[in-house]
Amino acid sequence: MTTKPPKRPVVKRDDYGYFTTSPATSMKMAEKQTLCGSCGRQSSCNLPGIQREGRTRDHWAVIDVVACDIFVPQIIFYNPHMPEGRWNTLRLGDRSSFLQKGQQVQIIDPSGAHLSFARVTSVIVGDKDIIIEEHARFNHSVKDMNLKKQEKTDYIKRKLPQHYHSHLWARTTQVTAVYLKAIPELTQTEYKS
Repeated sequence: MTTKPPKRPVVKRDDYGYFTTSPATSMKMAEKQTLCGSCGRQSSCNLPGIQREGRTRDHWAVIDVVACDIFVPQIIFYNPHMPEGRWNTLRLGDRSSFLQKGQQVQIIDPSGAHLSFARVTSVIVGDKDIIIEEHARFNHSVKDMNLKKQEKTDYIKRKLPQHYHSHLWARTTQVTAVYLKAIPELTQTEYKS
């Protein structure tokens, strides 16, 4: 049985390149579900501390981070195998405005536990069937398997839809192949965006 990841806010990149979430969304959510709670830098960043400090003084204001230029996206992996070299993760929909070449990301498991840091080496968006056919063999879950190219593609075609609701899988026509390369392990205090 797969663990459901915790609810997260809708995070998007604005026209200036900042990651944002709406204040109304953040105000209704617990701290773990704010923009800072969804960031790979959260344990080495001062902003969450400033938020807490602003809420505990006698004269206080609710301080909520709704935009950030050093935000590090987290990507949830159900299968935490990360092979050597360059590999991909296939994500439903167009993720090209959110994940961009050169960007660093934190890879987490469904419970939110840290697995690794990686750098995005390329983002390719296209028709669901074509992207799976062309990029499945480089997927992190099959890249190191001793299978032929078509066997890897067939495996991904069977497994990928299981990570999404069937109606969402059926009505979505695009898939994004996000190519990643693991970054040698860094502590979060050494981590630079």
